[in-house]
Amino acid sequence: MLQMILTTVLDVQSDVKELQEEMKEVKADIRDMKVDIQDTKDDVRGLREEAVDLRSSIKSIETTLENEIAHGIKIIAEAHFDLHRKLHEALKITNEEELIALRVTNLEKEMREVKERIDKIA
Repeated sequence: MLQMILTTVLDVQSDVKELQEEMKEVKADIRDMKVDIQDTKDDVRGLREEAVDLRSSIKSIETTLENEIAHGIKIIAEAHFDLHRKLHEALKITNEEELIALRVTNLEKEMREVKERIDKIA
């Protein structure tokens, strides 16, 4: 009986030693996980900082678009409108010149006809 108790105690001691070894492994795994979690936190912190920098860059680009590029487009549009107006005026003058040239040609023709009639009468 004493032998059985001794065997049982030795088995329990062996089991306890195995559990202690397994606990050491679990603790080591937990330490590794803590390191991994800290690394992940550091990575997330870095990503957040990069996101803040990106937001700042985007805001700067938006401001540039609003202030400089939009203003430049407005200036170009105004210049285009002025050029269009000047072209329209130039074409109008050209059209008037063509009408005057046609009238002059017509009047010259009529004057020749009048001269021919006067020459016939005289």
